[in-house]
Amino acid sequence: MCYPVTCNDRGLNNMGQSNSERQAAYRARRRQANLNAMTLWVSPQQREAIQAVLDGKAPQAEADQAKLQLLTTELETQGQVIKTLRFDLEFARNQIDSLRGQLATAQRQAKDKPSRGLKVVELENRRQAIAEGMRIGWAGDERDPAGLKQQADLSRKLSAEIKAVRTRLMTFIGVATGTKAVEQKGSWGAMSFKKAILSDSESNLLLGACTLLGRIEGDVERAGHDTLQLHTQRAAELKAMHAQATAMADAALFAGLDRRGEALFVAAANGDKRASFSEWADLLDILAGKKGAYDPAGVLFRRELSEQKGRLISRLVSKMKTGDMAAAEEHLAEVVRRFRHPDTEEKYGELAGRLTTLLVAEQIESASKS
Repeated sequence: MCYPVTCNDRGLNNMGQSNSERQAAYRARRRQANLNAMTLWVSPQQREAIQAVLDGKAPQAEADQAKLQLLTTELETQGQVIKTLRFDLEFARNQIDSLRGQLATAQRQAKDKPSRGLKVVELENRRQAIAEGMRIGWAGDERDPAGLKQQADLSRKLSAEIKAVRTRLMTFIGVATGTKAVEQKGSWGAMSFKKAILSDSESNLLLGACTLLGRIEGDVERAGHDTLQLHTQRAAELKAMHAQATAMADAALFAGLDRRGEALFVAAANGDKRASFSEWADLLDILAGKKGAYDPAGVLFRRELSEQKGRLISRLVSKMKTGDMAAAEEHLAEVVRRFRHPDTEEKYGELAGRLTTLLVAEQIESASKS
């Protein structure tokens, strides 16, 4: 049997190529395909990670999460920059409108001797002064987050009023200088002056007032924006303080209380007080056999417990606002100590027991009806 023999262009049998020649030809073809070879010494864990990447199965959750957080931060920063640029753009537009009016007047009176106007000294740090007035309350301390939000809303209203005044003044200047007519929409009437009724100095003075109003308007808008940012920051801080104070109170006291313990806490918190039209007064009336409460005892008790717990947390937050965390912890420890003192059980234990019996009986009765 015969086999065909294939020769290359040099008349040699390809099967006779050496291994190095075949490897060189293979590397040449790989380089023509824009591929490169690389040798790495890796650990088994690294090899598994590389193989996962090659298979398209590499976990990207952490990388994607970090990238998402970075993009979110960049978007928030860009949003703040855009807001500031919008304020600057509106302020620049106001200046352009004012300067155009001044330029038109100057062009009409180019040959006349320029009048000497009133020199106006710009107030320094106006924006900071406005923001400070919004931030500080009548007592001299910083407003709470709700007060800061109210001041930011009022700044938008004040800015709109300043803009309306500036617009009306610009309209008057246009009419008084003969460049604009006053129209009456109802009867198709109009009034205009063929000759200006303002001198150049008067017109320049009013145009300067428009420019000044535009600057004040921009400062008010920026100060309101600063106050709104401060409100957002303070609200987040207050929310974090409430969460921390709640966790402290739960860990130190409320997490370990049963139904009777909660009743004892409510009774001790109210003491001998009996405010009219309150949940505690209604609970005492129910215990005394009186009628008149519209809500069940369980609902009234939960409201009263939530209110007393909220008061404790508010006191803790007030101390945390001063930056003295030790004072808040000391106050909470004192509340826990007084609650667990034998005198508390001796004075309010019987009342707490009757209240617990009432709540359990009401719960059993409600369950039997359902």
